[in-house]
Formats: sequence, structure tokens, C-alpha cells
Amino acid sequence: MNRSGIVALSAGLLAATVGVCWLVAGLSQRAQQASPKARAESGSDPDALRAVLGQVQSLKAQVEGLEARHEASVTLQAATPAPTTEQAPSAVPAAPPPLESAAVAASYETIFDQERADSAWSANEQRAISDLFARGVEGARLQKAECRENMCRVSVQFTTAAARQKFISGAIGQPPFDHGGFFHTDEATGAFTMFSAREGRTLPAVQ
Repeated sequence: MNRSGIVALSAGLLAATVGVCWLVAGLSQRAQQASPKARAESGSDPDALRAVLGQVQSLKAQVEGLEARHEASVTLQAATPAPTTEQAPSAVPAAPPPLESAAVAASYETIFDQERADSAWSANEQRAISDLFARGVEGARLQKAECRENMCRVSVQFTTAAARQKFISGAIGQPPFDHGGFFHTDEATGAFTMFSAREGRTLPAVQ
């Protein structure tokens, strides 16, 4: 309940209390002025007075309770610090930064070296890769193509950066490199390494 409501209710109860007190005073005065005979005939007057007095005490208790709650509310509002514009630090941890290309390439090197070979599939896939470069890829020379169980590792040397970019935009996504994969260029040496996934599979996630 807000302050205005509390004040209005307190005022109402106070007025009721004053009215009841006035009524009690009037009844009391009448009782004193009544003849002993009338008081004797009206045996319920003391009970009525006690009932009225009980109501007065109840009303007074309610008024005092409302005033006490109002004072406690005001004290609590005064003690509560005003909200600030500063935001509490987020409890959600920040996402880790993405791995650099060189780190991903190193992880795939380790994974590839640990794979066992599927001789039937790997032989056919290596042949398909060799045939592609044998037909001629402008500005590119196949250095080595190895396939294991889930992926192939292909090393290519390009004569120019433009030839490398042409291969990336044209050959990757076409057979035999249409199963998804990852490639990395060592800017210091120009070495280009590609990890190509086996058809129907995906490269493992690295962290």
C-alpha cells in the first residue's frame, strides 16, 4: 500500500475511533444520569459498554499497526540505495577466440597422422587426385597426395598467388574435392596444404 493510501486509511480509522469514543462517552453519561431503577432494569448496559470499549481498543490497535508499518516502509526506502546505471558484470563466460588457421592445420596434421589407412578407398581417392593434376591445373604442381580412413592430405605448390586463388575458387568444390575440407597456406614458404573429407563424412572438429 502506498503512503497516501496508508494516510487515508489511518485518518478513517482515527475518525471512527473518535466517533466511537464520543458514543461511549454519551452512553456513559446517560448511564450515570439514569435512575438506579432504570440501570437495574437494563442489565445489558454493562455488556454493551464492554463490547463498545473492545471495538475502540481494536480500532486503536489497527491504527497503531498501520502507522508502524508505514514508518518501517519509509525507513526501508531511505536505506535502499538508488539504482545505478552501471551494469553488473555478465555471469556468462566469453566465447573463446577462434583458432588461427595455422593452429587448425597443425591439429589436422596430428589427427591425420594417427589415422589408420583404408587401403581400398585411399588408393582410389589418391588416384583421382593425381589424375586431376595430371590433366593440368594452371600454375600448380602436386607435391603429395595421401589418403587414410576419413580424409586426404594434399600438398600443392603454386607458381603465383593468383594461381593459388584461382585453384581455391575453381577446383575446390569440384570432384574430387567436393566433400568438404580445410586448406591452409604457409605465407612464409607458400606451401599449400588441403585436408579433404571422405565422401559421406566430415572432418573432425578441432579445438
